[in-house]
Amino acid sequence: MAGLAAAVACVQKGHSVQLFEAAKHAGGRCRSYEDSVLERVIDNGNHLVLAGNACIERYLHSLDAAGNFEPVDPVCFEFIDLDADISW
Repeated sequence: MAGLAAAVACVQKGHSVQLFEAAKHAGGRCRSYEDSVLERVIDNGNHLVLAGNACIERYLHSLDAAGNFEPVDPVCFEFIDLDADISW
């Protein structure tokens, strides 16, 4: 996603850009794939977008993509420390 964001910023400043991607899709590790062992879709490279993140909000608006996100309600994210075997 960082490469795409950099390309967008360059275009917005009037520069011409070319993107090269080794994978079949853009977005780096932000992708989903079918895991045949688990028999389910795995989201890889997913990120938590917090409502107070003004930078991501501006970026999404600049792409006319702000409407592609839906808030989670109620907000509840469990964090787990595997080494200490605790969660909060």
